[in-house]
Amino acid sequence: MNELGADSARLHRDVGKAAKGVDILVTIGESAKTYLAAGAAEVGLKPKQIHSFASPYAAGEFVQGILQQGDIVLAKGSQNGVFAEEALALLLSNPLDRKKLVRQSAAWLKKKRAQFE
Repeated sequence: MNELGADSARLHRDVGKAAKGVDILVTIGESAKTYLAAGAAEVGLKPKQIHSFASPYAAGEFVQGILQQGDIVLAKGSQNGVFAEEALALLLSNPLDRKKLVRQSAAWLKKKRAQFE
């Protein structure tokens, strides 16, 4: 949604509002932290339910630490430097499934690591 120009902030906020009723909301990236989290707060999510991260690796580690059997994870990520697939890679029950995620070539992995180190 970072690619949506002038509509990006409003649409991030709308997605946050759609998160009404979730137990935990985890965001990655500045726009999600600023607008999506604000939309979620507007519909009643408490600060302790909203967790924002700059790095997909940190977000994945956080979710990995709280995820329990039977939990449902819904992931939505921008194509513009957020790389949510790296958070998801940490949550896979079978690490071999990582190859099914987008941008998993050696070149992409190197680029992503460099961006967040």
